[in-house]
Amino acid sequence: MQIIKVVAIYLYLISPLWAGPITQSIDIDLIADGRIYTTSDNEWWEGIVPIAPLTLTEGNSYLFELRFKDNLAIELTHSDTFSDELSKLSLLPSSPTNISWRSSGIISYLGVDGELLSNTVVWDINGGGGAYQGPFVRNNLTDTSFLYSGVDILFNLDSYTINSGIAEFNELEWSSSAGKVKITHAVPLPPSFLLVLLGMTVLNLLHLLRN
Repeated sequence: MQIIKVVAIYLYLISPLWAGPITQSIDIDLIADGRIYTTSDNEWWEGIVPIAPLTLTEGNSYLFELRFKDNLAIELTHSDTFSDELSKLSLLPSSPTNISWRSSGIISYLGVDGELLSNTVVWDINGGGGAYQGPFVRNNLTDTSFLYSGVDILFNLDSYTINSGIAEFNELEWSSSAGKVKITHAVPLPPSFLLVLLGMTVLNLLHLLRN
């Protein structure tokens, strides 16, 4: 009976998003699609890849499954001078536009090896400008270091306004920073469908709490 209750609660939580998020699976070549940048106190990998043309709609959920090619991974190392690790996704438009939005979601790092203090990361952001950005979050993800070979970014577009332009997006930018960043070899990835189920449940909990 207890199992039946747990299943019933779970189905209730995910029922508003039963159709599932709008999903794009994207392979990223860490060598060819971007590079590591360095300042005096931190480093970051940043790159841009093409995506299938996408228009955003208020109320919809979106899932971006980023996977790094050739069995490679990004390794983030903590430093005292740059205390948090930054994760940022941007959707870049095919022509000039201006938008404003509010979105909430989660980031799940995949193929993790090392000390990851918080996985999954929950976020909520307001923004506006010539591109969609979210997540754009700084978290203390590690006190030492960890590596990851992919990331799932699931978000719900809580509000969305096109102020000017068409706002069709055809490129994605991913940025990951820490005190030190390097490209290294990866560990095997887990089945992604389990992470999607977890993410959908968390998004619905956020929606219920907000209302």
